[in-house]
Amino acid sequence: MSAVTQPTVLQNSAPIVLSGPSPPYLSLFFLLILLISIFAYMESGTSTADTSNNWSEVRCEPQNMLLAGLYGHDANENFQFCLQQIIQDSTKSSTAPFAQGMGGFTTVLQNLMSSANSFRTTLATMVGGIMKIIGEFKSRMTALMGRVKLTASRMKAMMFRIYGTMFAVMYMGMSATTGIANFGDTFIFKFIDTFCFAPDTRILMADGSDRNIMDLRLGDKLAGDKLAGESLVEAIIECPGSSDMYTIYGVKVSGRHRIWSSEQNKFICVKDHPDALKAAAEPSLWTLVTSNREIPVKGSNGLVRFADWEELPSTEKAMKEWDSIVQLILNKRINETPVPKSAPCLDKAILVYKYQAGFTPLYSIKVGDWILDSYKWTKVLGICKRRVQTSIGPYGYRITDGLWIECVKWEHPSGEINEGAWDGYQLITSSGTFTMYNNQKKFLVRDFTEVGTERLAESFKMEEGIHV
Repeated sequence: MSAVTQPTVLQNSAPIVLSGPSPPYLSLFFLLILLISIFAYMESGTSTADTSNNWSEVRCEPQNMLLAGLYGHDANENFQFCLQQIIQDSTKSSTAPFAQGMGGFTTVLQNLMSSANSFRTTLATMVGGIMKIIGEFKSRMTALMGRVKLTASRMKAMMFRIYGTMFAVMYMGMSATTGIANFGDTFIFKFIDTFCFAPDTRILMADGSDRNIMDLRLGDKLAGDKLAGESLVEAIIECPGSSDMYTIYGVKVSGRHRIWSSEQNKFICVKDHPDALKAAAEPSLWTLVTSNREIPVKGSNGLVRFADWEELPSTEKAMKEWDSIVQLILNKRINETPVPKSAPCLDKAILVYKYQAGFTPLYSIKVGDWILDSYKWTKVLGICKRRVQTSIGPYGYRITDGLWIECVKWEHPSGEINEGAWDGYQLITSSGTFTMYNNQKKFLVRDFTEVGTERLAESFKMEEGIHV
């Protein structure tokens, strides 16, 4: 055994400690560690392939959570995944009822969606069928309406042709009527100007003055002689012109007007007077109705006596006989009726229907106008302004009891007769009638002549026995 050496201490240097031999159990510990490592390596070597192949199943095992990098995976990502998996597994029991309920709700919702889709498919199929039916109906209706439209256009064209023909016939008739009305020397219209003067004929007034006949006013006082005496103007009548004109004692008058003949001591026609001379035609003529049935005219030698339009004496007997003549001509028989107190007359505000002008009051009507008859147009040949003493109806709608109105037959109007003088109108028409509109009612009435221009000659013959 060798002697044990003591440590040598060197001056001015750090002490050096020399260790002795290691304890025996330390070597044993290291040997054990080495054996364990070798065993672990061998074990791990055998399971590494299985772990890599089954990573999704074993990735959350404790020995693999932190060693994910050894198998080529991100250790942090694997740890987060496994932590979430552990939490889900831990809470699965508590959330299972909620998840189950949500699953049931999802199933019900899916069933509802499936039913809705099925209903939508059914509805689409049904609507498609309806739309197809509507489409076919629409196409057929379109075709039908096209045919109706075509038919309507053809009917419209046909109606236009009919209207054209009707208007042509109407205007031809109106033209013919106009031609007849303007032909003053025919048999019919000779009688319209039977008692008419030229418009500038001078009429002697009661105060000794004289005035144009066309300028006279209703109620003017006229001169008279010892036989006739003074008279009042009861009516002023404007008539169409005539070619049957004569001049006698400086007075231009129609040939059929009656003049007093001293030699024969009666009224005779001007054309039959030996001093009458044929004269030129006049475009318009005027005459009067007076209270003594005479017209005092200023002639070249003084007063000339002419009969007025009425010619009949102003007596109840004469008026009754004239009324009977009119009844016989119009109704073919005579009925016993009261004698009218006033001649036919209408309020100036009463309406007639004027061609191309519509409803027009009587005071606006002129000679030559066309107005409505019962169903056709009639021409206004003359206008009479008249003063009468009685009326039926209120102001603005007044008529007289002498007016003739068509009912079942021609009759005088009935109603309360009011006393009192008033000025009204009457017309002379080519048809002898016209339609009046009074207080919203329509009436067909006779004109001023009462019998019509075409029957004047007949009435004159029948009244010969009534003349003055």
